[in-house]
Amino acid sequence: TLLGTYLFTKRGLRFTATLGGWLIAASCWMRVLATADKSLYWLQFLATCVAAVGQPLILNGCSMLSAQWFGEHERNVSTMLGEAVPAALGGAVLSLAVKT
Repeated sequence: TLLGTYLFTKRGLRFTATLGGWLIAASCWMRVLATADKSLYWLQFLATCVAAVGQPLILNGCSMLSAQWFGEHERNVSTMLGEAVPAALGGAVLSLAVKT
């Protein structure tokens, strides 16, 4: 995203990843509060928007981290381990934890 690219180049990886983490954490708490009352749908929507801003700051950081820490031949594997594997594990664990 444009915001993520701008923040990565101007403020660095640590600041951008920390900001993304705080935005996602704030989004989680907003969702918890929104479940208390059905009339707080606007808070649920706002929480989704905040998470949508914070998530690319985290996900785009994996490729940036791989480019800085790993050699040219190791970047593909490290990016895959940082992005694809956690997403697959999260989906698998979530499907086991939630009964429909």
